[in-house]
Amino acid sequence: MTCVWSAIIKKLNLKTTPEGLLQKIKNKNIRTIDILWNGQELSDQTMEENIERIKSIKKIKDGYDCSACDPLLLLIAQLYNRTIIHKYRCVTIKYTNKNNPKKILEFTSNTEHFW
Repeated sequence: MTCVWSAIIKKLNLKTTPEGLLQKIKNKNIRTIDILWNGQELSDQTMEENIERIKSIKKIKDGYDCSACDPLLLLIAQLYNRTIIHKYRCVTIKYTNKNNPKKILEFTSNTEHFW
């Protein structure tokens, strides 16, 4: 159950495995100061909680429970200077990078799959 990790790797054209991506983001786990979530600044508390959430990810094989304001997608947008549009069923969630990224990553998901 690596659909979240595999989709991110594919969209970013990375030469790594899901486990490799997990290790990389854990090693570069930082505050997402340049990212707006649905047009809103993140609070200091949210950014600190997101760092702790990333630290708590132990393994890939059990899947990843993506949330509405997702720490992994926030961090990917920060680290790779991207804006991310995540469509969950009929809801669009936007992670906007304030540094004018050149690329937008688009993902779609439902309760069982992320692509």
